[in-house]
Amino acid sequence: MSLAMLRRALSRPGFLSMVTHRRFVLCLHDVSDPSDSAHSPLYSTTPDHLRRHIDRLSPFLDWVPLERILSPEPPGRRPIAAITFDDGFRSVKDVATPILDAVGIPFAIFVCKLAAERNFLPITTRHLIGKNPVWRERFSDLLPVATKGYGFIQPRLDEDLIARIDEVEMAGVLKERVYLLPEEIRSLHSRGVSVGSHSVTHRVLQTLKAEARGNAAGDQSEQVAGV
Repeated sequence: MSLAMLRRALSRPGFLSMVTHRRFVLCLHDVSDPSDSAHSPLYSTTPDHLRRHIDRLSPFLDWVPLERILSPEPPGRRPIAAITFDDGFRSVKDVATPILDAVGIPFAIFVCKLAAERNFLPITTRHLIGKNPVWRERFSDLLPVATKGYGFIQPRLDEDLIARIDEVEMAGVLKERVYLLPEEIRSLHSRGVSVGSHSVTHRVLQTLKAEARGNAAGDQSEQVAGV
């Protein structure tokens, strides 16, 4: 939801008290400025946008840990909301954490094993390749025709990209650290951040056969313990 849409909705008297649901989850990914290399209009939120969303929403609801959203205990007088970050971008530690800590808002992260171990997920790697002329020419067969919106997400190309991860790594595409290191995930968890699994490789699970789907998803307890 854009800030303009959010502002219009919240300008209606008692908007949040009128909606059926009293529990909300704001699902984010990367928090970075447009000048940052990993920033993408498809999955990134600017720091200023995050601050303004929090400022706009805070008078109308209570920020709670994700576990509270899942609890059978009913919300109090005001709706409750949790913030989560998918994929495990390093910007969550470097940029989002100071913003949320400053106003005492808890959050959860859902990490991918391949991102933590190899600094690699298909969509961001494809984004980095597309921004560099040399890489774009070398790996042109891994780039989709559509370069904007969800046409940029193509499961077949994801599989090809995962199969060539060593070649992509040797080309230098993964040199800049985009995703949280395992020790950084452990550090966030030790200070109270909830950590969960977002699959091993970020494949589009519904496109896979049952056995491959299980392997791609991985065992959550094993994955989280492993990082």
